[in-house]
Amino acid sequence: MPPKAPSPHAARPAVVRLPRLVNASRFAAKRDVSWHEHPGMELVLVTEGRCRCEAGAKSLDARAGTLFVLPKRVPQFQHTPVFTRTTYAVIDDFDHCFDDAARTVDVSHDPLVPRWMEDLCELRHAPLPGERAPERNDVAGALALAVLERINRIENRSAAAAEWHPGLARAVRYLETRRSEAVAIEELARYAHLSPSHLTALFRERFGCGPLQHQQKMRMAHARRLLEAPYLTVQEVAAECGYDDANYFVRIFRKHHKMPPGAWREKRGV
Repeated sequence: MPPKAPSPHAARPAVVRLPRLVNASRFAAKRDVSWHEHPGMELVLVTEGRCRCEAGAKSLDARAGTLFVLPKRVPQFQHTPVFTRTTYAVIDDFDHCFDDAARTVDVSHDPLVPRWMEDLCELRHAPLPGERAPERNDVAGALALAVLERINRIENRSAAAAEWHPGLARAVRYLETRRSEAVAIEELARYAHLSPSHLTALFRERFGCGPLQHQQKMRMAHARRLLEAPYLTVQEVAAECGYDDANYFVRIFRKHHKMPPGAWREKRGV
């Protein structure tokens, strides 16, 4: 029996247009970069030192952990008063959903954007034998797309956090960078420049729980991600999430998910 022809109304997979990596490299010096422009949008991540970029009519300052977004075909000048290292990538043919307006983005707390920027440099300069030019390579385009999507997510989250009380935003960032560490409420309150009672009230208003309960929810979210991998034991997952006692971790996980980690894993076919 011949195979049935697909319905013309059947859902088709979405086609993702990959951006094109024009160039990617590194800068390490104490010298200005004279006026120039690029055939695509440039992302410049400062990894050491500080500098200022003039992009058209805008003047932007950055230090380590800051990413410049510099528009296509806009004259730019980099003033570098101290020894500075940057990783940069020029990207073209990117989707209109990414805003290429000149600006800076704080990625100092993100583990992925700096790593992926370095990977773009490696793809640009170390292709496999016989591989097509990296600027036409789908892998480079896919990674460039991941970088742009990640920057979008960071900016969207920063915009949401801008509506929070400044002390609450500081406390949340502190907990995110110390997710697996024991943090006392007094220590967190000092970092947020608030009293413990005021900080707790802000957390309850925003998240429906106190600061340490919020940290526990963050740990549980991290535990679920780790449990998706079959290679880690429950004890190893517990340790990665900051629990020295695996049995205590199991009790906390059961409280949040109504089942122990092993059963949660089995339910998802891991």
